[in-house]
Amino acid sequence: MDDRPVTPLWYHPTLGLLAGGLLASAETRNLAVFLSALLVYAVGSAVLVSSYRKLAGTWVSGAPRGRAGRISVVLMLALYAVAGLAAVLDLGLGLRGTFVLAGVAAFALVVVLGRRFDAALRAQILREEAPAAAPPATTRPA
Repeated sequence: MDDRPVTPLWYHPTLGLLAGGLLASAETRNLAVFLSALLVYAVGSAVLVSSYRKLAGTWVSGAPRGRAGRISVVLMLALYAVAGLAAVLDLGLGLRGTFVLAGVAAFALVVVLGRRFDAALRAQILREEAPAAAPPATTRPA
């Protein structure tokens, strides 16, 4: 595992900018702007995946088990909650600026929880690759 690369420092901030930018673009209430931001998010995410695969030689597909999987679920639920709250506050109550704040929150969530996901996944892989402990010795009465 030590010879496998760690996620580059730029990865999570870039993903956070993509997610945050998508949410912030909703502030314009312009469908063309939002769809353009959605396209940038999709293409940018694909470029990130491709870049990571080239650097690391691997990619985690789907939510892994254990702590890393729980962190990825928390991240997705938090992003949904932030987007939903922004929609209620802006579109429902007319409080402008909430999509921009949601974009900032999304950026922070992706960076912080993305790095925690990496650390948890790395720990899980190291545990799985560790040699199994020898079974305890048994003695027979003479």
